[in-house]
Amino acid sequence: MELATTPEKEPIPEGKAWPQYLAAGLGSLTMLCTGTVLSWASPGLPHLRRGDNTSAGLSGEQASWVGAATPLGAVAGSLCAGRLADILGRRNLLLLLAAPYLLGWALVALAGFRAPLLCAGRLVSGLSTGVATVALAIYSEEISEVRVRGRLGCLLDFMIATGFLVFYVLQSCLGLGLATAICAATPVVFFCSFVWMPESPVHLLRRGQDARAAEALGFLRGAGHDVAPELCAMRDYLDDKFSVEGPDARRVQDCLFRRGVGGGGGSNTAAAARISIGLAVVAQLTGIQPVNYNTVDIFRRGRSSVDADTADMIYSSGQCLAALAALLLVDSLGRRVVLLTSAAGMLLSALLLCAHSSLEDSDGYIARFGWVPCFAVSTFTASNGFGLGPVPWFVMAELSPAEAKGWISSTCVCVSWAFQFATAKMYSVMTAGLGDALTFAVFAATSLLAVVFVALCVPETRGKTRAQIQRELQARARGGCSWWRPPGPQRVVEASA
Repeated sequence: MELATTPEKEPIPEGKAWPQYLAAGLGSLTMLCTGTVLSWASPGLPHLRRGDNTSAGLSGEQASWVGAATPLGAVAGSLCAGRLADILGRRNLLLLLAAPYLLGWALVALAGFRAPLLCAGRLVSGLSTGVATVALAIYSEEISEVRVRGRLGCLLDFMIATGFLVFYVLQSCLGLGLATAICAATPVVFFCSFVWMPESPVHLLRRGQDARAAEALGFLRGAGHDVAPELCAMRDYLDDKFSVEGPDARRVQDCLFRRGVGGGGGSNTAAAARISIGLAVVAQLTGIQPVNYNTVDIFRRGRSSVDADTADMIYSSGQCLAALAALLLVDSLGRRVVLLTSAAGMLLSALLLCAHSSLEDSDGYIARFGWVPCFAVSTFTASNGFGLGPVPWFVMAELSPAEAKGWISSTCVCVSWAFQFATAKMYSVMTAGLGDALTFAVFAATSLLAVVFVALCVPETRGKTRAQIQRELQARARGGCSWWRPPGPQRVVEASA
């Protein structure tokens, strides 16, 4: 199969990178808020179950609903996020999220041991998290040049990991109550800093606001940079027949459950949707969220020789460093290498936890290997932070054509948070019914599934423009070719978009 060829275009001059890092970094402060929200569950839920001198603790079922309320709220938030991002703009939507983030923390801080109020606060925070994950992934992809696109995309998970570390340090030094109060200030810091950043130029061009798009792109590429060639390439990309396939290509049922669109054998939109959703599913089936939410209990049941607060800081530091490593290496190693390394690391770590749980009752084992739970959980979460944590969020934006980016991103994030909710709720059931060893064996099996899925299904997008990615998706979807070998004799011309 051969693709139509077009004349080669002159390379687009590269702008300055630091304005792009500044805009994406300040936008990623929403993910710092998310990290503190998610990390609250690890020390917070055991505290709620214990109670104090004035109040009885929550039951196990109540505590599990408090923990699961955040991913449940994120499911609801992500459903409308893509549409809201198209209507309001990526930047404006992110700014609006400061209010519900602040409200969620306020409800948790005032709730005490009242389960309904705690669930309400966590649910509101989850709504913000679901919307922010979609909007930020799209914003970071649309403001970035090809050379830094992977790094800006990895900022999302790096800031989540940083939020985990910040909360654990605050909680260890100041206690749960003061840590909660301080984290309530992070949405205010985000709003006051990000309000000065520009809107996505791609979004502005889609809305017909060419002058504002040029102004935004001028800020993002640095003063004095000629943005005309890149604006022209963006317009070509938005008008490209591979980017806009018609209304049928933007319907979920057509892309996910039918072989072709418009009578063809497949479409780039269908391929992007299936790959992105599949990657979101396998990333969550590895069990990363149950481990994040229950680190204190895992250390306690595993009879870790490392103090729980110290272990929390060790594992969150490892996660943060791994996310930083992904940020620095993803544009040089490529998405597939990072994903495969991540899934393999999670597989080995889950097997180590399984072995520890099986052997912990052996004579003398804990005395010699009490450090294993801390080490294995740290490597499990660090491996996730290196690949399966950050990469799916921006790969979905890289793969999605312009007209379908909103609903594909919303669907992927919704599916991801739905599986986070399900795995968070099922974890206590699995440990009670299967025991710790078999539970971690299941996580090892799902990590192996992630290795297989990435190896067979996920394409490499490193160094490719938006237009080139869409043409390759189109060729492979219709040609039935595998990602690890060329789709046959063809010449795909890279439009500078």
